[in-house]
Amino acid sequence: SLHDFGTIGRGAKAEHCFSLENIYLEDAHIATVRSSCGCSTPTVSKRTLKTYETSEVKVVLNTDRYLGRKDAVITVVFDKPFPAEVTLQVHAYIRSDVVLQPGSVQFGSVSQGASVRKKIGVSYAGRHDWRIQNVESNNPHLEVQAVETSREHGRVTYDLWVQLKADTPVGYINDHVTLITDDPDPKKSRVMLAVEGVVVPAVAVRPSPLMLGIL
Repeated sequence: SLHDFGTIGRGAKAEHCFSLENIYLEDAHIATVRSSCGCSTPTVSKRTLKTYETSEVKVVLNTDRYLGRKDAVITVVFDKPFPAEVTLQVHAYIRSDVVLQPGSVQFGSVSQGASVRKKIGVSYAGRHDWRIQNVESNNPHLEVQAVETSREHGRVTYDLWVQLKADTPVGYINDHVTLITDDPDPKKSRVMLAVEGVVVPAVAVRPSPLMLGIL
């Protein structure tokens, strides 16, 4: 199984969960899980799986310490019901010249019908004429805008505003927005940014008659 994070900025949050299922009648047990590269850290949600039970292997990229093209092989080692290995792969390109602060858009818990706006700082060091040309989102409930805030001596900063619309339905948000830059290299020009949150039903409190009887 393979997951490609695409191009991401330094400090960006990047994680992915692989699902594993035990298809055997005997219990399966995960002995160890390891990565071929220090750029990624894998963890397992459940090590012992009964028949048809599932477990998740979460892989987190260490984007604050590793830069450039990164390819990691995650090896999941089983010792029950018999010795076996499962390999998972992740790819990413971590840009050293683009820094995101914070590393993802975190809406948290939002009441249905509310509109929430979050700001991400985007910093670039390199070309004096570097620009964010557009910001894209495939989620119709997200509205995004990039506003340039400074440009001096090869350093450019933007405020990226991501708004969760009031008509967003109840449920989890696990999406991303894409910064379209004017970098000539197509592999670097599209920078991904994770967007997370959950919309919960609004709680309605209505007054009701309170009968106290005779006082």
